Amino acid sequence: MMNNAVSKELLATYRFQLRPDITFDRVCDLLPYFRDLGISHLYLSPCLKAAARSRGYDRTLPGVPADSNPPPRAGPCRAIQRCATVVVQNSLKEGFGLTATDAMWKRVPVLGSSACGLRLQIRDRIDGRLTGNPQDPDEIADALDEMLSKPVQRELYGRSAQRRVYSRFLVFTHVENWLRRLADVAAKPRSPAAPE
Repeated sequence: MMNNAVSKELLATYRFQLRPDITFDRVCDLLPYFRDLGISHLYLSPCLKAAARSRGYDRTLPGVPADSNPPPRAGPCRAIQRCATVVVQNSLKEGFGLTATDAMWKRVPVLGSSACGLRLQIRDRIDGRLTGNPQDPDEIADALDEMLSKPVQRELYGRSAQRRVYSRFLVFTHVENWLRRLADVAAKPRSPAAPE
């Protein structure tokens, strides 16, 4: 019997798809109902698509004209991530996956693809797992099965992931690195100007 604490043991899953009548808020309201049914983990179908002529960063809601799309609400997504056992970011191309960084900051291990930005964030078998081929369902399933079946390893991945975000990806780290570089440049002796 499940209590009100978040279950990390995989009992049963349920996939939901956002629609006008099924919003993040509605799903959050239904969490006790899913728990009573014995569902321990929810997952979300893709809810956003890349806007036409974009690099995939400008997201739109399917079936809604791009110019009338409201910005996505991050709060409910972050709440769902906080309850997740593993976050899967299976991208074909990724510049820098904020989904991965958000999950890592919350100490949730990430299963990512080897897309450029994700492999710069996630160190395989240190902060989570990386798959070589994001279009190979067997490889993804094997990696996910491994992560779900090893709770101690997941905890270690999550701790390492949070430390990595703290040490590498926060704005303060970037400002500090930038200031160090400026100090290095300022400290270098200048060569005399060339005659004109």
